[in-house]
Amino acid sequence: MKREIILIGLLLAMIMILIGCAGDDDVERDKIPPTKPVLIPHLGDTGDGQVTYNGRTFFLDDSNNGIDAESGHPGFRLMWEPLIYDNDLEKIIYYRYMNDDIENIVKVDSTTADHVNYFDNSISPDFLHENKFSYFIDVYDRAGNSTRSDTVHYRLAEKVYLVSPQNGDPLPSSNNLIFDWQYTGNYDFYRVLLFDESNTLLWFKDILIDAPDEGLADDSSAAYTGGSLASGNYYWRVDVFKYDFELDDFYNGNQNESGGRTFYYGSESELSEFSIGNKKK
Repeated sequence: MKREIILIGLLLAMIMILIGCAGDDDVERDKIPPTKPVLIPHLGDTGDGQVTYNGRTFFLDDSNNGIDAESGHPGFRLMWEPLIYDNDLEKIIYYRYMNDDIENIVKVDSTTADHVNYFDNSISPDFLHENKFSYFIDVYDRAGNSTRSDTVHYRLAEKVYLVSPQNGDPLPSSNNLIFDWQYTGNYDFYRVLLFDESNTLLWFKDILIDAPDEGLADDSSAAYTGGSLASGNYYWRVDVFKYDFELDDFYNGNQNESGGRTFYYGSESELSEFSIGNKKK
């Protein structure tokens, strides 16, 4: 009987310890929200050169220019400053709304917090072009605390269709190389871009609407004027640009995040590959 009493006492002591620990966990639970995430607004486009943003000066390319169109994808690419893992971050939730209609915010998706960018390809083609889309994100830690970012804005134009060189075309040399494309919308200017196999920008040319390039038939062609291209594989695309009165006023007049540049929106065509000389394997 004495042994049974001792065992019951030990069991009751263990229960009290467990209850006490559970109470301590509740009191000490993490209640500090994550550091506010910083979505990057549209800073410009590949070929624009240097930009200064958040105290840093750097050359713009597709990896650092903020919310933008995406080559080969019918949607928006989001990017943000590196998240600060001060509270065991767990997930990111993405939201968007269209044309300032904050009564109809859409929850787009959620991902783990180790993502460094996000592609939203879920917008219906009926609404994708010309409408202004706005995005923000919520970042959560493991305890369920969250912090919301500011909102970034952008809109897309229709992509152009590349004609020649066609994808996979072998060319004997870069002499007399002409880039041709077809357009479906109204734009302010085109930008033809040429990349090497490492996605390094080698050359670009801006073509104004209604201003044919160097005596070519129309404004949807551009003559290559860079140096002689060595044997190898190359990639080209055409970006289009349209002046945005609303976003230009917003960024330059209210936030001054664009550094005084004129704000354009647009699109990026799919990449097309061609080779010079003996094609590399």
